Amino acid sequence: MAISNPDYATHLDFSDAAENYRILMQKFLNDNTAQNTTFGQRGYKADAGFWKQLPPFEYDPPELKTLLNQNTVNFAVLGGWLCLSFVLFLFTAKAI
Repeated sequence: MAISNPDYATHLDFSDAAENYRILMQKFLNDNTAQNTTFGQRGYKADAGFWKQLPPFEYDPPELKTLLNQNTVNFAVLGGWLCLSFVLFLFTAKAI
């Protein structure tokens, strides 16, 4: 499940990246508003050029190697269950 990225660790990683972008965007907007308005002024609208300066949100998901290293124990448990079920199958198949 971790390889397709719906796991909790990847969710937290994406949430952290999104939160950092949100903070950057709020600072970007607040700085522009502070520079282009006076106290109490209402209705300021930034032009299209300003919005083009806002950097896009970029997220790089973890690489496959990282995901495999984070889930080594999960793969070991899965392999153990697979081996155990195969051995039990051999014993029960001989009995039948």
